[in-house]
Amino acid sequence: AIAAQRSLSLAALVAEIDETRTRDANLSSALRLYVLAWAKRGGAGS
Repeated sequence: AIAAQRSLSLAALVAEIDETRTRDANLSSALRLYVLAWAKRGGAGS
């Protein structure tokens, strides 16, 4: 839903999150935090 809402492929969204995360955070944690922040902003309803 997040990638579709932003008109991105899933791979492009993951790559974007990967590029912006701090190097001391692993990718799976960065993805979870991104989804949590998206949900707090209202998710698909925003």
